Amino acid sequence: MSSIHKNLNYPDNQRGWVLVVGLVVLVMLTILSMALMKTTRLEEKMAGATRDMNLSFQAAETALRAAETTIESQTADWDGAEEIDNYVIEKLNKFDDGDDTEPTVFRVTVRGTGGTNNRATLLRSHYAKVFGADPAGPVGRLSWEQLFPSQ
Repeated sequence: MSSIHKNLNYPDNQRGWVLVVGLVVLVMLTILSMALMKTTRLEEKMAGATRDMNLSFQAAETALRAAETTIESQTADWDGAEEIDNYVIEKLNKFDDGDDTEPTVFRVTVRGTGGTNNRATLLRSHYAKVFGADPAGPVGRLSWEQLFPSQ
């Protein structure tokens, strides 16, 4: 009677291959997930650095506009020597022929930082202003360049 209850499709001497294959698959999935976590961490650092760089550039551009507003708010001929926390205004030599319609050119250098002080951007512009009479030449921002980080 004991032979009736015996299942002929599944022998009693199983070898455990399903367990071995399952463990190999789990090890492969673990290695794959660890590699993906490393890649994700690197991408997150790159995105943070890009965000920090953009913030520092925007801060420098804001400081540049503030310095140019300072120049524009001056009513009398001004020596242009002003140094604030994040910008420096320098008056460049101008050809003085007694004509009040010639613009005075200023060099403005600014520094902006990102979300942390680890990232900084330096911008420099040349700004022209005529004190007194109507301008004969260009006024406003003549040019600008990014000094650091160089792109």
